[in-house]
Formats: sequence, structure tokens, C-alpha cells
Amino acid sequence: MTESVNAVPVARCLDNRGSDVQVWRCNGTDAQKWALYRVAGQGSQYRVVNRGSHLCLDADAGTTGRNGQEVQATSCDGLSAQTWQLGGGGTLVSVPDGFCLDAEASTSGQDGQRVQGFGCAGSTNQVWHWS
Repeated sequence: MTESVNAVPVARCLDNRGSDVQVWRCNGTDAQKWALYRVAGQGSQYRVVNRGSHLCLDADAGTTGRNGQEVQATSCDGLSAQTWQLGGGGTLVSVPDGFCLDAEASTSGQDGQRVQGFGCAGSTNQVWHWS
């Protein structure tokens, strides 16, 4: 994800620290390396796994379907809260509720920027690039 901070483009990465998932300045550590693994029998659904911690990106079931849904990293358990699809325009969409992975806008450009589930709007804070 690239943001503009003081009119200068800054590469920002999805970062895992314990159970916390946030946006941080890209630094090349394993905490910022994620892999997509297809869910067996579900051709367009994936588990998103951090390569450093081996934890899965998890859309908290207790806050499903609400803007501001908690997103965390938890042990991979195969439940639907850990199932994602690649949406249009670079979005990552939670399968259970159709909400997009969203970098919370009020802290844009700051290390530790919170990520959440939010209604898909096509905004730049919902666009993710995989390499």
C-alpha cells in the first residue's frame, strides 16, 4: 500500500506484531511478509498467513458486519473468519460478511495505523498490493 504523507509517496506494509495487525513503514522483516493459501475446494478463497508468525489474518466473528470490525492475527483454525477473497481493484474481502480490509483513515501515515473490516468503498486505504 502506498500513501501520501506530506505530499510524498510512502510505501506502507501490513505488519504483524503478536495478535496485532497494523500498517507500518515497509522494512522487509518477516512480520510484513504474508502468503495467500487457497482454501481446499474453494477456488477463489484464501487464508492469509504471516510468514514470520505463521498466524492467520482473522476478521473477528464478534464484530462481523459492522464498520470498524476488528482484524487480528490468530492461530490458523480453518474457521470462516480467516477466509478472504481478492476483490476488485486490489481489495481483500472477508468472506463471511463481504467487508474489505481497511487501513483506518484517521491515523493515515503513522506507524501502527490500525486495520479493520469496513464496507468496501474502493478508497485507497482499502487497496493492497501483493508481491
